[in-house]
Amino acid sequence: MTRAEEIRKQLPLEAARRQKRIKFWSEEFSRQTPNPEYRDTFQELLKTYQLLLAKLFRAPDDESLVETFDRVQATERDITRLYEHARLLTSNRALID
Repeated sequence: MTRAEEIRKQLPLEAARRQKRIKFWSEEFSRQTPNPEYRDTFQELLKTYQLLLAKLFRAPDDESLVETFDRVQATERDITRLYEHARLLTSNRALID
């Protein structure tokens, strides 16, 4: 089975998981991060992530599918890093205060 076939097979399940992540990130990030700079970057990354997910379902061929899937994963890593960094900064500030 090719990588594209594996991605297509898992696409409905992966989409559901990622929709849950979007909801979690949106709720938690806005609650935990008072810094507007982080929120703006987060919103930009989240918008990109959502557009890539939509593009993933419309991929016309296997090459586009794999490329878009890789971009989705990279954007997901960026969002996770930003979320964790902002969360740690908020936690550290709470300890200092």
